[in-house]
Amino acid sequence: MEKILSYIESNHERYLAELKELIAIPSVSSQTERKPEMRRTAEWLRNYMTKIGLQNAQILETEGHPVVYADWLSATGKPTILVYGHYDVESEDPVSEWKSPPYEATERDGNLYGRELRMTKGKYLSI
Repeated sequence: MEKILSYIESNHERYLAELKELIAIPSVSSQTERKPEMRRTAEWLRNYMTKIGLQNAQILETEGHPVVYADWLSATGKPTILVYGHYDVESEDPVSEWKSPPYEATERDGNLYGRELRMTKGKYLSI
């Protein structure tokens, strides 16, 4: 466990940069004019999944927005874990209610704010 925690800590800045990059994409699925941003987010996620070593990363078309899929099936005899998540976000309206720009990650009091997400340094991502 010490090795894992050390790796996470030594890559903390990179993880923050990657998260900030994702947060900057305004992927509001309810706004048809932002359909290209939904596609851009799907492509970002597919590329990121490939970068971190997942296999078969692909974008699957649907009647609505695309679904991103990847797997890593190289742990023979081990349980399967499914991770499901949304990559769309709510509209930023009304912008006047935000303490900082919604698509620009802002650090305040040791937390990272953007797209309704908060990440506390040294802790896992929480909503």
